[in-house]
This record gives sequence, C-alpha cells and structure tokens, in this order.
Amino acid sequence: MKYPLVYCEWEDIQSADSAWGSLDDKLEDMENTNSLVHQSGFQIEKTSDYVIIVCSYFDDQDLVGTLTRIPTSNIRKYEVVKE
Repeated sequence: MKYPLVYCEWEDIQSADSAWGSLDDKLEDMENTNSLVHQSGFQIEKTSDYVIIVCSYFDDQDLVGTLTRIPTSNIRKYEVVKE
C-alpha cells in the first residue's frame, strides 16, 4: 500500500439554512446539530496544520478519487488503521 489507511473524526463547519427565522431559533438548531464527520481513507499528506485524505487511488498510476483537506484544529480523533 502506497499510503496508510486512516480513520478520522472531525468537526465540520455548520451553517443555518437560508430561510428567515429568529436568531435564537437558528442558534438553537446549531447547538442541536451533530457536525462530527467519520471518515476513512488514505493519508496523502499530514502536516501540523492539516491532513489530506483520499477516498481511493490507483496504486500503479497517478490517479486519485476525492481529496479532503482537514484542518488539524478540526480533528477530534485520528488513527492509522494500516500502514
């Protein structure tokens, strides 16, 4: 395996819908919304500021699927599943 397989839990950005509503209601909705993302993939790059995970890649070619760049400050749990 060219890249280690990892598991990451990270806090996503939240936003309220665009419909009109009271500030209190929108803030309450945000407090009650779970924005923790559970993601597995292959670690392409890891720095002190971020980690880049790819969902799939061809081992013998320079082709990859979707990349996700996650700021380190958003990561709640991170572990290498397999080197």
